[in-house]
Amino acid sequence: MIQDSQLKMGTLWGTLFSIAGNLGINDLVQTAVLAGVGAFVSFVVSYILKKLEK
Repeated sequence: MIQDSQLKMGTLWGTLFSIAGNLGINDLVQTAVLAGVGAFVSFVVSYILKKLEK
């Protein structure tokens, strides 16, 4: 059972490090900005719908 867990963790970390090696700083900044915009839009839409419901 421990070996299975170690295999899963090794596979997970290996995958993450291989992806991280292919990403540039521009990709990370773009992802962060898009996540922020998405969160803001979600908040605004939820707020508007809550106000319209009353």
